[in-house]
Formats: sequence, C-alpha cells, structure tokens
Amino acid sequence: SAGICIPVGQYQNTAGTLSSLIDTLSGGVWTNSAAPQPPNMGSDEGGALLSISCPATGSCTAVGGYQDITTGYHYPIIDTLSAGIWTSTLAPEPTNAVVSDDNTDVVGV
Repeated sequence: SAGICIPVGQYQNTAGTLSSLIDTLSGGVWTNSAAPQPPNMGSDEGGALLSISCPATGSCTAVGGYQDITTGYHYPIIDTLSAGIWTSTLAPEPTNAVVSDDNTDVVGV
C-alpha cells in the first residue's frame, strides 16, 4: 500500500555468515530484521532473499536461497508474511534435482 516498502537482501552478521534481511518502510520509518530460517537448517547457514512480491497489504512472499556451509549446497527457500508474522520453508525441488554445489536459489516471485 502507499507509504510502505519492503526490500529484501542479505547482510553479514557478527559471526561472518551471510544472513537474509527484511527491511520495512512504514510511516516514514525504516526497520530491519533478520529473515527466519527454514526448519532443519543449521545456525551457521548463509542465506539471501532475492525477490519479493506483496499482492495485498500484510501479505508478502519473498524467495531466495540458503547454503549448508559445510557442504556448500544451496537450498531454495520461500518466506511468507501473513498476519504480521514471517515464516520460512524450503521450496520444493524437481524430483530429478541433483544435490551439488550449484545454486538452486529461487530468484523471482
């Protein structure tokens, strides 16, 4: 809605790991927060949100990827905003997807 903007991206935390970031502009004031991690991801995972769509006030979907630092694999993620709460889930992958160190991030909504 008018006067509200929600960009997404990543930042480097104090441990040196890249983490997903959600910024929010509302009422002329910017706030930021770390995006939630998908279930079953370790605390040393690196993540980035790459795209966001907000089709209705209070309802957004952001997409990107997380990396299992020890293996280097990328996992696609979907973060959703509903009723003021962000949640994160691993995105489904094709049944023939091969686990590798290539990017399998979701890049558009």
